[in-house]
Amino acid sequence: MHEISAVIDRLAVAFEESTTPFVAGSDRRVLITAGVFVDLTADSMHVAQPSLHHRELLWRGRHQRTSPSLPAHAPSMMQNDESRAADLASTASRFGHNGRMGSLLVVTGPPGAGKSTLAEVLAIGMNSSVLVEGDAFFRFLRNGAIDPWLPEANDQNTIVTQVAGAAAGRFTRGGFHTVYDGVIGPWFLDEFLASTGLAALDYVVLLPPADTCVNRVLTRKNHGFIDENAARHMHDHFTRQPPADRHIINPVDQSPDRLSTLVLDARNRGDLRYPAR
Repeated sequence: MHEISAVIDRLAVAFEESTTPFVAGSDRRVLITAGVFVDLTADSMHVAQPSLHHRELLWRGRHQRTSPSLPAHAPSMMQNDESRAADLASTASRFGHNGRMGSLLVVTGPPGAGKSTLAEVLAIGMNSSVLVEGDAFFRFLRNGAIDPWLPEANDQNTIVTQVAGAAAGRFTRGGFHTVYDGVIGPWFLDEFLASTGLAALDYVVLLPPADTCVNRVLTRKNHGFIDENAARHMHDHFTRQPPADRHIINPVDQSPDRLSTLVLDARNRGDLRYPAR
């Protein structure tokens, strides 16, 4: 029961719920809380939306009913809770087997925006962190690889980014605070989110002026991308299809540490959440 109590506490904090969980069959290590069915084993925690049977158990537990029949309005109320239960189940699934709650922060923008520098600072400052470098997945390609900034690389880029997103999502569900560094434009964000298997993520776009980005692209060392026209094209893409203003940070004249603070403050306020709550 100690493990169950610890998980109840973590779920309560995560969901900002004050409802006392109903524990059914402690020998089976099962609990139901906040409309979420949680099945605990020795080394993992499985979270799912509860079935109607489990919602009935939850109803009886909350209302201390021993009668075999439920009040007539109970099923409809439980039905109304289904979307809330699904949201909470998805949030709870971000707990890893070690009980930690993971997170995913996507740092994106056009080439030369300063993504990699900021992502490194953010990841180093987090406990149990992972830095997923989106560009690294393009290096897995061998014969037939197409430069990702070319228009004909669209199908290739979609697959590679989906694979990278799946990796980032798995780290997050394993309980790691994950920072993703890569070009994920607003036009591709829904597809990327789907590939992670998560219900939501945090999303920040660094968008300095185009000339600043191009100058960085042309002067940085040990980087394979030095195409000025492609850099301007991708910057234009971000400006023509921008995300909501709350996701955008102009990093000009900001140190990486200061930028990190701005990003974390925005995330803590919920400004970077996608989809928005």
